[in-house]
Amino acid sequence: MLACITLNRGTYFLVVEAGYPQGEGYYQLHISACSDPCQDNLFAEGTSEIQENLYRYVQTVDANSPDSLYHGPWPSRNPCQENGGWYGFDYLSWYDNDFGWRHTWPGYNSSSIQSVDSAFVYICSWDVDNFCDMSPNRVTPVSCEKDIVFIDEQMPNRYVEELAGSNQALSITKIPFYLSDITEDGNLFVGLDIDYFSHWCNWAVNVHRSQLVVYYRENRPPFVPVGIYPACVTGDSDLCVTVTGPDPADPDGDPVNHVYHWYLYDAELSDWVFQSLYTDRCVPASETTVGQTWKVEVVAIDNHSARSDPWTVTFNVVFDCGSNPVIGWDYGDHNPQCYPTEVWGNGGPANAISELNIAWLGETVTADVFPNSVNLDEGDDGVVFVDSLNWMPCDSEEVDVTITTGPGFNPEIHSLYLYGWKDGDYPANCSFSDRHCDGTAYECIIRGAQITDMAASQSRTIRFRFKDPGVLLGQGRYDGIFRFRLLSEYMACDAAIASVDRILGETEDYIKTDLQLPVQLLSFEAVQENESVLLRWSTASESNNDYFRIERRSGDAWRVIATRIDGAGNSTTANHYNYRDASVEPGTTYEYRLISVDFNGTAQVVSTNSIPVVQRDPQVVEEYKLYPNYPNPFNPTTTITFDIKESGNVSLRVFDVVGREVAVLADGFMNAGRHHAVFNAEGMPTGLYIYKISTNGYSATQKMILLK
Repeated sequence: MLACITLNRGTYFLVVEAGYPQGEGYYQLHISACSDPCQDNLFAEGTSEIQENLYRYVQTVDANSPDSLYHGPWPSRNPCQENGGWYGFDYLSWYDNDFGWRHTWPGYNSSSIQSVDSAFVYICSWDVDNFCDMSPNRVTPVSCEKDIVFIDEQMPNRYVEELAGSNQALSITKIPFYLSDITEDGNLFVGLDIDYFSHWCNWAVNVHRSQLVVYYRENRPPFVPVGIYPACVTGDSDLCVTVTGPDPADPDGDPVNHVYHWYLYDAELSDWVFQSLYTDRCVPASETTVGQTWKVEVVAIDNHSARSDPWTVTFNVVFDCGSNPVIGWDYGDHNPQCYPTEVWGNGGPANAISELNIAWLGETVTADVFPNSVNLDEGDDGVVFVDSLNWMPCDSEEVDVTITTGPGFNPEIHSLYLYGWKDGDYPANCSFSDRHCDGTAYECIIRGAQITDMAASQSRTIRFRFKDPGVLLGQGRYDGIFRFRLLSEYMACDAAIASVDRILGETEDYIKTDLQLPVQLLSFEAVQENESVLLRWSTASESNNDYFRIERRSGDAWRVIATRIDGAGNSTTANHYNYRDASVEPGTTYEYRLISVDFNGTAQVVSTNSIPVVQRDPQVVEEYKLYPNYPNPFNPTTTITFDIKESGNVSLRVFDVVGREVAVLADGFMNAGRHHAVFNAEGMPTGLYIYKISTNGYSATQKMILLK
């Protein structure tokens, strides 16, 4: 039997010339797709981050590798090859064709690597005859075909692993090894002893490639330090900073030390001059004079010598702290039950407003007697929301932010950093610290952008683009809750939300209503049913939505196929729609777009989808499949569709999020074909449910949301 062969694209003729004598018996020819474990275990070359702070390094050695890794192929003098030949990668190799190769890991001694989790060699080979005949005494093998792999310094005294596989088939062998073999010098030597126990010509192996795979974690630098310092210093004041956070100080949990670099501004040089005598957190008052400007950069260093970005604090030494006194404070004005909104003595956010003001957002900044919690700060005028009627969760959106400097601003002394937040799941979880859109959209939408090239008494507008963190699935329409802050120092987003800036800046809080399209779409699906296409869509909410229109692409143009499907007008609950396109032909891919039209006649493209239509026998089910329920979200009923390739016992059950069984929709024998089951969640609480099918060794699950 020929188990598997690989063919290039083309047309082939298969001729079978065989038969039983006198017409007895018959042959059966079975042709099916080959499984390819080598392809299934092929890793992308190079370094990639496969999850947060877990990296994978992959190096492949094969017949095309340079001499520094592989010297083959070599001429074979094996008696099993009558006319000679070659051995090495991509050649059948026999018992005296042993060969080896080398793997390298350039990053083995990098200071940025924190730890190596695991490492493996994956060898792809063909025709591995892994066999031993232990008869008759069951102690000494009569004949034995084993291909032994040796790793690094262990060869040739000790084998590590045997090539795995079977006759006339591709196989993959995964070989772990001691991490020290690769971390000591970055080199890993691999040797292959073919037919280790015997010298038989009918046993050979073809090795196609070897991959070194190393999983490791990088040492991340510590977080930027934060702390406290005096807002004003005179000639009688020590210049001191005190680090108070963050906690933890390092993302990897490493211990950190803090170093202090002090600088004195030289007006003649127009530059900062490093003061090497001061290495602690304070400079004594006896070392300063009125009129000087000092700054300190505080850097956290972990036990791997990784350094954080600096926390920078600037001190202007004045004769009297009343020379540019703080005349008030600007606070946030969001609901303090959800977002930090306190006076500066209780945690902030707060920004000092000086008599000769330094920098703020927009045209004006006002001093607040106490924080407002109902969006009443009249000085919130620095942000313009671009295209504010057409925001879509997880899409790129823009804001224009205006930064203004006053007569007290000195670009050589003052630094400006802009932060912005948007709550993506208000009111379900009112905070500014989450991620949405599969972890790609931060609620911290502007992450400490440094504003440069500004002089005193100047205004500048900058456009910022970010991914809208969006809202929770099925939540419906929502208010956009924003906070923007201009600060004098850089810090982590979580610290900047409510920090107290004693030098400059402003905190502006916004509540923007109707920040998304008239239709918030949950799904838009195209499903082939027999020789038609069923279009299904669900909305979480609709505002001023008159009707939907469906168009299908025809060449370079779009053609209307459904003129009007009435919408829900104004709705904050889920609605479900469908339309069947029966004028389709097998062998063609169709592209559709869904358009909403409001009561003013304004049309907006809500979503697009495409589907290839194939020729099908409606009576034949070709695979096991569990489909998404429809509608989803639902209240209180939804339909679950599933295909059964072969008749048998079927179990279809529904569970809640903690794994408790809440319904049994099927539990018994069913014929092959497509089936439907209705789930009625009457009396059950709103939330996520999971349904699971099991039949004939097939098992699958889907999720659905009950939304009341």
